[in-house]
Amino acid sequence: MRNSPGKINKQQGMAVLAISIILLVLITLISSYLSRSVLLEQKLVNNDKRAKEAFEAAESGALMTMEQLRANTYYSQDSDNNQHAGNNDVDGDGVNDSNLITFNQTQALVSVKEEDNGGRNFYTITSTGSQSDFSASRTVEVKMQSLSPLPNIPDNPMSARSTVYFDGNGTVRNLEGHSTIWSGSNVRLKHNATEKTYVADPASINYPGCMDTRLTDPCGQALSSDGTTVGLDVIEYDSDLANLTDTDLFMNTFGLTPEIYRETMVTKDCSDFACASSDTEGQVIWYEGDAGSGPGATFGSADEPAIVIINGDYLRNNINVYGLLFVMGDFDTKGNSTIKGAVIVGGNASETGSVYIDYYSELLNRAASIDVNTTEAGSWKDF
Repeated sequence: MRNSPGKINKQQGMAVLAISIILLVLITLISSYLSRSVLLEQKLVNNDKRAKEAFEAAESGALMTMEQLRANTYYSQDSDNNQHAGNNDVDGDGVNDSNLITFNQTQALVSVKEEDNGGRNFYTITSTGSQSDFSASRTVEVKMQSLSPLPNIPDNPMSARSTVYFDGNGTVRNLEGHSTIWSGSNVRLKHNATEKTYVADPASINYPGCMDTRLTDPCGQALSSDGTTVGLDVIEYDSDLANLTDTDLFMNTFGLTPEIYRETMVTKDCSDFACASSDTEGQVIWYEGDAGSGPGATFGSADEPAIVIINGDYLRNNINVYGLLFVMGDFDTKGNSTIKGAVIVGGNASETGSVYIDYYSELLNRAASIDVNTTEAGSWKDF
């Protein structure tokens, strides 16, 4: 028995309806899946963005604290001499009173653990960065250590890789030893000048013990060299010194190449002499370029000596240094200059004024004790 046309149409309509419903369900499921995938991807992107921003905040907090430790500004005292540990001045009174550093939409909470090891400080910096709503956080940890900027202390007042020519009324004195001038070439003390060198006087009552007690019970002085006589205190034509390269001479004193030392150990880097000669006490100063004509300056003090490195020639009048003066080029000073500690010259050393170089191991030891905080290699971690 054949179906009627109406029944067939009805059956076809139901089939189309069923297929349409199935397709609609499938489209709905696919749309829902795609929507969820898009939302999940957007959430992952947002989470990744928040995590990156939190990491950047943690990294910034660690870097800020590292710079403050290098500059010895992490710890601050208020007017009542109460010490505050921190790197952020919340209330604007000039005192670091918080370890929480706030940025635009992020913040970093920094802690510093300090340990003393044989007179040198070791620091562990932990910086946790987060969104302001704490929706994401990352932590960075890095270690720093305090190193000596002068591992090899010179043992005589004046060292020059080339010629030493003094044409003035100066004095080179070493009451803690028997050498005054060490040169890789010739040493000339002009005959009609009053340039003289002095060493510890063997006739001193407490000699030679007085050479070790310079500050409390110094030896007397004995004339050793002048314009007519060059004594045993003057060492000239030393081929070992003359054959050193610029880098070798620098490394023999500081233990690092000039490039690495400048990057890691210098506390004050200047290309302007006014910059280099201000706020010098207890600093490791790098002056880039020749210090040409003009007035001199005073570097360091008896209580807080300095290390002064001039990557060029020093040609100015009047320089006063407490600590170490290291000139990579030529040293030619006029006028009145005083160096208490030592001077090392990579080129020629000369003077036409009145220079007074007095060896002080105590000032050099204090300069070697300047705290220079550097990053410990391989210690950077983030989690």
